Amino acid sequence: MTAIRKIQICISDTLLSQLDAVVAEEHRRRSSIVREAIRLYLRERRAPEIRQGLENGYREMAGVNRNMAEAAAEADWVAWEAYERYLLAQPATPTAGGAPPQQAAPAAEQDATGHGRKRSEGRRAGR
Repeated sequence: MTAIRKIQICISDTLLSQLDAVVAEEHRRRSSIVREAIRLYLRERRAPEIRQGLENGYREMAGVNRNMAEAAAEADWVAWEAYERYLLAQPATPTAGGAPPQQAAPAAEQDATGHGRKRSEGRRAGR
């Protein structure tokens, strides 16, 4: 903890009356309120400097974020083009209503016309 030094200050009677009103209301000592007031004043004095630093940081990050977004957009575009090339390389299979194409029966199950065998043809004799 830092050492506390005793100092003397000159203030007007009006300001002293206002200080004493706060002392009575908050049940604190004059020195405590004066210390807090000095801390707040010093913090507020630095506020413009802090705001400027934040603004500079946000401006710098805006450029970084833009570069990252452009790189991601480029990667998306490359991936999209690769996907389109993949789709174009696939054989066209028209389907009704977007349903997957029906697979034909295995060759052994088809007769000479290309149609499947009848049930009775597929049964063993005697059953």
